[in-house]
Amino acid sequence: MSSMILGGQRKKKAIPKPYNFIKGSKVEINETFGENGKYHITGWMALDSTTHNDGLYGFNIYRHDQLVEKFNKTWFAAHLMTSRIIGEVNMDFLEATFYKQGVQQSQEWLAVAAHMKEYLKGIVAASRSISRKGNINNPAERKKIIAELHNDYGIESPEGTEDVAEVPEKEKAKRAASTTA
Repeated sequence: MSSMILGGQRKKKAIPKPYNFIKGSKVEINETFGENGKYHITGWMALDSTTHNDGLYGFNIYRHDQLVEKFNKTWFAAHLMTSRIIGEVNMDFLEATFYKQGVQQSQEWLAVAAHMKEYLKGIVAASRSISRKGNINNPAERKKIIAELHNDYGIESPEGTEDVAEVPEKEKAKRAASTTA
C-alpha cells in the first residue's frame, strides 16, 4: 500500500494485488443467456499459480464499472482445491444493494447463479486437477490440464504453448541445435 498527501492529510492509495496466472489459463467470459438473451455477462477468469488460504480468490463482480462485490465464491465450493480461481465479471443487469456492497438477491441473481455454477465447471475441474500433489510443478501434467480447460471453453490452443521458462537448459540447447541443422 502506498500513500500520498492530499490537502495536508496522508491518504492511503489502494494498489490491487497482482496475480500470477498459470500460463494459458485465462479465459474470456462473454455469456448471453436467459429468455431472448436477457442476461449478458462479460469478464475473465483464470487460475492463479498459488493456492490462497487468505480468501483472496473468487470473482469480483462489477455493475456499471463499479465494484459491488469482491471475491465472490457462491458459484463454486470454496475450498483450498478451488482457491486458484480468480476473475472479474460485469453484470450491468443486476441491482446492487443500497450501499453498493453486494448484489440484490433477486430472481436475476438466482438465474445468474444457476448459469455460472454450470459454466464454471471446467475451471473448477482444472483448479482441482492442478492443485493435486505435484501437478503444478509437472509441465506435462500442467499442459494437459490447460488443454482440457481450453477444450471445455472452446478455445483453440496454439501449437507450442509450453512454458519455455520451464524447459531445462539442456533441452533448450538440444532444440536449438535441431532447428539450425
